[in-house]
Amino acid sequence: MHGSVRSAQEELILLWLFVAAAAIPLYVAWAVLVLLARHALTTDNAWNRWAYFMLVALCSVAAGSLAGDLAVWPGVIVALLGLAAYGVAKHERRRLEQAKALIRAHATELAIRRAQLLTRGHYGVVDRKRWDGEIGQFIDTVVAPAVGQVFDLSAKLRDEIEAAAASVQPEIAFNPGATPIEYEHLVAETLRRHGWDARTTKASGDQGIDVLATKGALRVVLQCKLYARPVGNAAVQEAIAGQRFASATHAAVVSNAVFTKAAQQLATIAGVLLLHHEELPTLERRISVSGALPSARTSEA
Repeated sequence: MHGSVRSAQEELILLWLFVAAAAIPLYVAWAVLVLLARHALTTDNAWNRWAYFMLVALCSVAAGSLAGDLAVWPGVIVALLGLAAYGVAKHERRRLEQAKALIRAHATELAIRRAQLLTRGHYGVVDRKRWDGEIGQFIDTVVAPAVGQVFDLSAKLRDEIEAAAASVQPEIAFNPGATPIEYEHLVAETLRRHGWDARTTKASGDQGIDVLATKGALRVVLQCKLYARPVGNAAVQEAIAGQRFASATHAAVVSNAVFTKAAQQLATIAGVLLLHHEELPTLERRISVSGALPSARTSEA
């Protein structure tokens, strides 16, 4: 009798092991299903999200075929979610391509701003704070109005902007270690290469004129500021004085650095151009875009 009971127990154990072994594919399928569902819900990439939803649907169908017909329905539901995710991914890709086109169109300006705003501290550490702020402002004021809400694309857009700005090769061989006099000669030489008759003035007694450039009817005085800090409105005032002294049609301040808000406000009122040295090749076009002659606006100020 004892032997027959032990035999029955062994049979039950063997039956349980058989059922468990048969259910292993189901367990594996559901485990993979849970893992993929987790990735589908947490990934930031819309195309990955769609792919994960599709895989979840396939695993759900596979698990349902093992567990019974009713379990197939979760796979069908997830498949519908996957189709919705595909639509979202397609829309996101279209928005991203539009944003990339905008970034490429402004690559030169972004490169100039990057050169101006990336600074290196006393210990050789690069300070990205102002440049990162500029990227955020570009996204908010240029990209977002064109392509819509971009919170979900923010990280990608920042990478695209960084890459676009870094890819622009400087046209001017600027040496950060140059002296102010060398910088003035660099400005004059750059203008000469682009059709201007440009010359530097004497180091003293220049009355606010570092470089005097003429081209046709245009006569431009330029103040050159090689700074490690933002350029203030004193430079604009010097340019205004130099313009009047030389009876020039236009005045400009050229620098490797950014300009303070006070300098920008005064320059707007007086019609003084504020330029980064990389913008010198387009000086004539910038003058034509600026409209009325700065000398007229200066006299009104």
